[in-house]
Amino acid sequence: MLKKSVGSLKLQIGYRVIMKFKVILVSVFILVVHFCSAQLVRRVDYDAAIAVQAGGSTGILLPGKINGMKFDGIYGLKMTFPFTRRWFLGAEFNYNQLRTQNKHSFSFSEGENTYQRDVEADLKIQALNVPVYVKYLLGPYGNSILCGGYFSWIYKGRLAVYEKKKRFQADTDKWDAGVVIGVGQRIVKHLNLMFKINVSVKDLMKKSDLYPKKIFPVQANLTLSYDIFRIGDCGCD
Repeated sequence: MLKKSVGSLKLQIGYRVIMKFKVILVSVFILVVHFCSAQLVRRVDYDAAIAVQAGGSTGILLPGKINGMKFDGIYGLKMTFPFTRRWFLGAEFNYNQLRTQNKHSFSFSEGENTYQRDVEADLKIQALNVPVYVKYLLGPYGNSILCGGYFSWIYKGRLAVYEKKKRFQADTDKWDAGVVIGVGQRIVKHLNLMFKINVSVKDLMKKSDLYPKKIFPVQANLTLSYDIFRIGDCGCD
């Protein structure tokens, strides 16, 4: 009888241990499924991000031959609003400069003869630039492409023209607009590298008769940004 009681007690203890082990496994499984489903169901990793950025820029004028390029700094704020985990709306507020030297050739006639004349143009611009674009995340490694447009308020802009050792100058228009395209790369969380090209669609000397040709600036920017504030960050990325 004693042996049977001991055996029955062992069976009960073993049964209870197995049941507790099953309960633990089921609980762990439920927690894992809940966590994974939460990650899959959530549409975005964060609701909005605000970043500071800085970098360098340079540019040229179209049309014309490049006679000199200068490199300047660009500083500003960047805001990102995700639609999904791959699609984002981006907006920036930047201070930037553009200094470039170009050479243009003009043809003019005197009687039956046609002459070619070379003119150097030196453009200097200081502006507040506001690009707005849509960004698409290509894969899990943080590389992306973007496309959109930009608007610039030029608070200081001047074009100087040099011809036969004479210098003529005039102010540019006060605003500019165009198309922006670019690529981006996430280095680590909150830290991103971005390369953008701004292509103007507006003649900067439209209101001036100083220059006989239309000029359209093209500017390349390389910036490094850091997210200083995120709204609704789930920590998923």
